[in-house]
Amino acid sequence: MFESPILLATSAMGTRFEALIAGADEGVSPACARAAGEEAMALVRDWHARLSLFDRASVVSRLNREAADRPVRADDEVRRLLRRCLGLSRETGGLFDITAGALMHRWGFREGAPAGDASWGSELIEIDDDAGTVRYLRPGVEIDLGGVAKGAVLDEAARLLSEHGLTSALLHGGTSTIVAIGAPPCEQSWRVRVGDGPGAPIVDLCDTAMSVSAPTGRTLGVGEVSRIGHIMDPRDGRPATKALTAACVGPCALDTDAWSTALAIAGEHPAGCPDNLTTIIGGGDCWTVRAAQERRVAAPSIKESPA
Repeated sequence: MFESPILLATSAMGTRFEALIAGADEGVSPACARAAGEEAMALVRDWHARLSLFDRASVVSRLNREAADRPVRADDEVRRLLRRCLGLSRETGGLFDITAGALMHRWGFREGAPAGDASWGSELIEIDDDAGTVRYLRPGVEIDLGGVAKGAVLDEAARLLSEHGLTSALLHGGTSTIVAIGAPPCEQSWRVRVGDGPGAPIVDLCDTAMSVSAPTGRTLGVGEVSRIGHIMDPRDGRPATKALTAACVGPCALDTDAWSTALAIAGEHPAGCPDNLTTIIGGGDCWTVRAAQERRVAAPSIKESPA
């Protein structure tokens, strides 16, 4: 462990990313740990430059402008991420879908309009690894990786820190996606509370990830009737309304990001949810928890938050 934890931060993807480094293998100095943390923050900024919807030079922006007209080149890492997202769309039964970007336009969460009538559905994305390209099969498709980008980059950042011998660290992106490496010194886990309020569960994390999705995190309109949340239900093209807060705990932040979105849309534990994920759905004083059943990945302990 270090005499004092090392805190590093950067701004990316519209939020603040932080890494709190508390310990490392013997022989890894605080200076080396800080250098590794700075490398991890640089990695976050690099992914932001490729995935940002709002940077015209990013790969995602170029795809959304041009891929309906012709195949667009995308680097290997971006194509792998897109392919995994398409797989998660199938695994979640279509609850998670990166093509919901056009719906964000339709409901007023994006300026302008997609190129053509709004179209969505993961089957409309074609990835050609031999040519290194991505193509949209219909005008009006627009991908939005906001639901998984933080998880994807935090997985990579955590892997980098582990490769540098860091054994105790907590990383997060906007506090909604968290990756725990080991545990704090002299502790068995990092303790993180899900949501607000005295009844919110507390989750113990150790070498695992947690993602939290809340449809009301960003809303439009005023009053109880007109307020709508930013998480879109691809099944009917409307904002999700079935859960105030949904969280997912598992070994991979990319997967927990996607599944927390699916949980927020479904408002319940979907039948196809993998056994190695813990799901938490609710808000206020009412929470439903389904613990992971796959014993190769230790299920986190979950406690009710003290009043």
